[in-house]
Amino acid sequence: NNTLTLSVDTVRPTIAITSGASSLKAGETTTVTFTLSEAASDFIEGDISVSGGSLSSFSGSGTTYTATFTPTADSTTNGVISVASSKFSDSAGNENADGSDSNNTLTLSVDTTPPTIAITSGASSLKAGETTTVTFTLSEAATDFIEDDISVSGGSLSSFSGSGTTYTATFTPTADSTTNGVISVASSKFSDSAGNENADGSDSNNTLTLSVDTLLPSLSSSSTPADNATAVATDSDIVLNFSEAVDVETGNIVIYKSSDDSVVETIDVTSLNEVSVTDLLFFDYSYNRLAIGKDSVLPELSSFLSLIHI
Repeated sequence: NNTLTLSVDTVRPTIAITSGASSLKAGETTTVTFTLSEAASDFIEGDISVSGGSLSSFSGSGTTYTATFTPTADSTTNGVISVASSKFSDSAGNENADGSDSNNTLTLSVDTTPPTIAITSGASSLKAGETTTVTFTLSEAATDFIEDDISVSGGSLSSFSGSGTTYTATFTPTADSTTNGVISVASSKFSDSAGNENADGSDSNNTLTLSVDTLLPSLSSSSTPADNATAVATDSDIVLNFSEAVDVETGNIVIYKSSDDSVVETIDVTSLNEVSVTDLLFFDYSYNRLAIGKDSVLPELSSFLSLIHI
């Protein structure tokens, strides 16, 4: 009885936090493992600090515990999981001491923001012979955005090029058409450096609609006099009916004598005293009937040919 033995435990437990992943993208989670240096019965989920996401499915006992970390959606804020000192204790009652340890904090790189795309053009409408440059602007750089990712109707794309966040292509509308040109990029066509696929399905700026009219107007068979007509009154008007509304722009209507192709008269289409568009208003030329009224009658017993030079 001259010897006293005291059980001593002054070693404070510690914790190490690990994960199978170092970075997370949209839709991904990771299992986080908490390894204690000594068994503890009072380590609970509330002991853990979390930012940049959330923990779920916490479980374990003794020296090993796990939980699932889910990063915040649409975020590039890192996920940080840590356990401070004095949060749990060993069987002797020693509280953990982890304040200065590096392994009691886990930092995960997070990028759950999907890239998007905006499609623009220098033109809103195209006529025959015109093209336009279409610009595709990505919210994040991508290396896998290709021409095949683009849906096109009412025309075709060519000269596709670009890199990073900016790409361009030339849109050529379909010939002899009034069908709008539509250029769009659907979701899940390209990805950012983290591997997030683009999400554009409900965006308005991932579709570009161009008004197209490449259908050339033509002369109607209802024009008068009819082609090769005879016995036409010398004071008759020449009435040209078109297949669609036309504008008075520039050029000449030339009347030839068919016997020797000599020019009888050249009429400037802007001469409103000789050339009129039915119901013409000076500020509106959207009509499809052109009437040529002669100041003087044509010679009798002759045939004539009228050509429109534009």
